[in-house]
Amino acid sequence: MDGCPLVISHSINDKYMSDAMRQLYDRKMVACYAAKSLSIRWCPNNNCEYGIEKGSVKNTTGVTCRCGREFCIDCGLDNHEPCSCEMALEWRNFGEQKISEILNTRPCPKCGKMTIKSTSIIINICPSCNYTFCWNCNNPDPKHSEEKCDIQVIITVHSYHYNRTFMKP
Repeated sequence: MDGCPLVISHSINDKYMSDAMRQLYDRKMVACYAAKSLSIRWCPNNNCEYGIEKGSVKNTTGVTCRCGREFCIDCGLDNHEPCSCEMALEWRNFGEQKISEILNTRPCPKCGKMTIKSTSIIINICPSCNYTFCWNCNNPDPKHSEEKCDIQVIITVHSYHYNRTFMKP
């Protein structure tokens, strides 16, 4: 009911709720409080239901949740002490841009100039020398296709190290 002035006390809730319902009610009350509070940061782990109150952390921004996830209480990114939140965000954005550049650029097999993968298909044309080649295996046949390509590309990215691994299927 909108605008109902009646408040139900906890003792009445306790009297008429089962234990399971009471636990659910308590969790919802905490979630409601935390959602409105500017002093609580939820753990960025998707499978975690815990939050940390900012006032409970002294002289640090890096915290460890009960689930084991380490993160910054101020911005929610992975723990980045002693860097500021602004610098950590800048590095994260820079890293994502570098990953994109590494995954989508490579030297032309004919002239050696850097080429950018132009489309989602594997056939690429070098803008410098017009050489046509397969992005995965460098095959120069323009009729070459993903089905005919004998190399499957598996890309692994580890924090700040970028590797291309080529494997035959």
